[in-house]
Amino acid sequence: KKELEEWFPGAVHTVKKINSLQSAKDAADNCPEDALVIGTTDLGHYGPNYRHTPWADSADVHLWNKKQHEKAFTNAILKVQPDVVKNMVEIDHHLACGPYSLYALLLIARSRNMIGHKQCYIDSRDNSINVFPKDNKNFVSYVSATFS
Repeated sequence: KKELEEWFPGAVHTVKKINSLQSAKDAADNCPEDALVIGTTDLGHYGPNYRHTPWADSADVHLWNKKQHEKAFTNAILKVQPDVVKNMVEIDHHLACGPYSLYALLLIARSRNMIGHKQCYIDSRDNSINVFPKDNKNFVSYVSATFS
């Protein structure tokens, strides 16, 4: 909250902990129309340290992840499909470690008609291998998306 106050002085700041589907729905239902909404989650955690190794032993495992595993998930984010995202996480909980804030963000974006490529886009996509290249068997992936 302190960073938000520094970045957006004079604005009303409300921080909500969204830790269930119901709290995501409540947050979306009660979100003011003029609110700036920030939702955050890591995407997948992969490797032996996270007990999630769904690939063949390869140094290019992060490419498998980017090209195959999370592609449909990030496409559902871009298309503002909260129910698709929710269903995908229910099938594979490794897709996002904090899916409820993402679900709330997508519900809000859908309610504001932010559907389409002009209003939703991926700013960047990366993984922790690029920050810590020595450990190429354990990584976390990230994506930054903007809805406007």
